[in-house]
Amino acid sequence: MKGLSREDARAVEQVLIELYGLQKNGGTLLNRINSIARSNPRYADLLRRGKKLLESIDYQAD
Repeated sequence: MKGLSREDARAVEQVLIELYGLQKNGGTLLNRINSIARSNPRYADLLRRGKKLLESIDYQAD
């Protein structure tokens, strides 16, 4: 994906973290931390945005 804002890139990354999990928690991704904290008031909105962006390239985020 090209031309993403920093916020959009973080939203996409967080969707992938939710799907595949952090390695430290038994998942497959090497990320050490979440891109967006679950305590962030915009967390749900940003996840929806990330899913829409992934769907725009035909990536199945469900």
